Amino acid sequence: MPPRTTPRPAASSAAALLVLVAFAAPAGCSRPASEPPAAKAPNPATAPLSSAARLNGWSDTEQPRAVAPIAWPGQPRPAIDRQQLAQAIRSATGYLERACDAEGQFVYELDLDGRLPPSTRYNELRHAGAMYALALACQREPRQPTRDALRRSAEFFIQRTVGPVPGREGLLAVWSEPELTGGQGSRRAKLGGTGLGLVALVQSERLLPGTVSQEQLQGLARFLRFMQKPDGSFHSIYSEQRGPDDTWVSLYYPGEACLGLLMLYELDPRDEWLRAAADGLGYLARPAAWDQPALPDHWMLLAMARLLPLLDRCQPGTRSRAELLAHARRTCLAMVSEQSPNRGDPQLEGSFGDDGRTAPTATRVEGLLAALTFLPADDPAVRDKIQPAAESGLRFLLRCQVPDGPHAGAIPMAQGPLPAADPRSERFNPRVRQVRIDYVQHALCAMIQYEALHAER
Repeated sequence: MPPRTTPRPAASSAAALLVLVAFAAPAGCSRPASEPPAAKAPNPATAPLSSAARLNGWSDTEQPRAVAPIAWPGQPRPAIDRQQLAQAIRSATGYLERACDAEGQFVYELDLDGRLPPSTRYNELRHAGAMYALALACQREPRQPTRDALRRSAEFFIQRTVGPVPGREGLLAVWSEPELTGGQGSRRAKLGGTGLGLVALVQSERLLPGTVSQEQLQGLARFLRFMQKPDGSFHSIYSEQRGPDDTWVSLYYPGEACLGLLMLYELDPRDEWLRAAADGLGYLARPAAWDQPALPDHWMLLAMARLLPLLDRCQPGTRSRAELLAHARRTCLAMVSEQSPNRGDPQLEGSFGDDGRTAPTATRVEGLLAALTFLPADDPAVRDKIQPAAESGLRFLLRCQVPDGPHAGAIPMAQGPLPAADPRSERFNPRVRQVRIDYVQHALCAMIQYEALHAER
């Protein structure tokens, strides 16, 4: 089935309802009979931070303290206008609703100017990501068009991508089907596809009961555990011909897998899901990682926001709270360091990276906002760097959004064009006006997260 290329007309929006992004863990979750993990000796590589626990305002036995609402320094209220933000959320949601056709498949990619040919590609991860954004929007404001689009997209996803793993009883995976994706060769199952698919389907089931069975969700989670190595890391790809395959490794797949496992744990509180997620995030926060540059892993930060409130339920040997927080803080500061200065162009102010692309900015804003729910507000990095960077990045995204017309709410690839003298302009500028579903998804998620953090102000 070829991807559709023209969204349907816009639907009307109702008044916005305030929403918290994170689902609370069920009250009935049982704790293991083990004691909370003891703090580990600090790695010499962390010496510049002294005690990570003291630096972040934590001890290993403290419960997480959510930073909600944010106290913005020197400002009586959030600097981004609430009505403007609510309208931007409704507009982006409307775009995704219209981009979801009658069968539940999204318009994967389009050119706002109509100069580039329609895309023949599709991507199951980005479909799942669009479902994730629709679910957040539906949780915030349960409008019927949003619910309908979420249900259609979930049904399409299950029918076209979810299937058994040959020779592995009880395992389900999200498969890259060449017929759907436009690729070549045999089927592959990406760790991130199953992880993000689990995220999207858990949310769909919570909002629209009966969308997916518990057995299907557990089958996907068992595949993620099957792909996990003894040290907590994951294989990135499963090939029908070779099995687990490490010839290519993704930065984002482990965080997506851990987020999926944690969200399933909130719905189906089995220790195996929590343990696998804690091991996966613990591997990312391992002491040896401090010898390498921190990477902009926003999915890890989203997963960390869910793990930390559950850390005292984890088995002995889990990475300490201080180590997890230090890794998250270090990741946030690495993200902030990527934010571009003005460079004389006010349209680029707040963007992350040097090319004005929207997706890198949106993902970093998502990660920074997630971190603001568990990093203490009196941490200088939060007060002086992370909060302002997140708000500035969101302002950039709001400026990039298409304000009206048939594609209202869309987020194009970049704020451009680049100057003709820039050596990248010839290859980059033709795609500046492209809209892909994940550009809209990430920006919409960032907008909803920001609004939720300020819900009580």
